[in-house]
Amino acid sequence: MQQIGGALGLAILVTVFGAATRASRGPAHHVLTEGVTTAFTVAAAFTASAILLALTMKNRQAHTAESVAAEKLTR
Repeated sequence: MQQIGGALGLAILVTVFGAATRASRGPAHHVLTEGVTTAFTVAAAFTASAILLALTMKNRQAHTAESVAAEKLTR
C-alpha cells in the first residue's frame, strides 16, 4: 500500500509540475523554476494535511481509549 501511495503522490506532483511549466512563459530557467515551485507548494500542502489528519486521528484514538477505560472502571 505504501508503494501505491508513493507512486500516486509522485504522479500527482509530476502532473502539477507539467501543468505549471506549460502555463508559464519566459526563459527556460524561469519556466522550470515555476514548475518546481508549484509542485513543492502542492507537496507542502499535502504534507500539512497529512500531519493534521494524523494528529486528529491520534487525539480521537486516545480519547476513545480513555472512554473505554473509564467505562470499565465504573462497572
